[in-house]
Amino acid sequence: QGMVGGMKIPLVQRYEAGFRAGVAATNPNATVLVNYTGSFTDFALGKQVGQDLLLKNTDVLFAAAGVDGLGAIQAVKEAREAGKAVSVIGVDSDPSHLAPEAVLSAVVKHVDLVVYEAIREQRQGRFQGGNVSLGLKEGGMGLAPVRLDFPGKDEALRTVEALKARIISGELKVPTQPAPSGTAGANP
Repeated sequence: QGMVGGMKIPLVQRYEAGFRAGVAATNPNATVLVNYTGSFTDFALGKQVGQDLLLKNTDVLFAAAGVDGLGAIQAVKEAREAGKAVSVIGVDSDPSHLAPEAVLSAVVKHVDLVVYEAIREQRQGRFQGGNVSLGLKEGGMGLAPVRLDFPGKDEALRTVEALKARIISGELKVPTQPAPSGTAGANP
């Protein structure tokens, strides 16, 4: 598995930590390769980094890199067109319209919910500024639909739902700091 990260900032490192933990939860023997581009605005660099990770036999890329991530999606799209069985997971919104045959899913931020809650709190006179974290339990994030078909898809989706339930219940804590390079992450 591989991840193309943009700038190495806490938010993107949280994505890395979650990706590593997810890989470890489903395949404890897997290795996760991560490469940060240092940018969020360089499509060509994201594509190059994505191609490099694909050359290292990654079969799923996680693209958490803004415009650089769009380049990584393009790298996966081209690799699939060349017959390679690879896919990509996006972030923030569902990028499947860019490469429907290559996008596995995406970690989606439900910004609409955050805006709605802020407006509702303001109208009720309860709004307070500051950082608010809305995760799976609060509905602040989720996964885009998995549209690709692959062997074992039904079982994989059941596993994802079971892990999601464990996270929402608090039984499983998603790490916020990445594990050391070359490892998938801590086992849940």
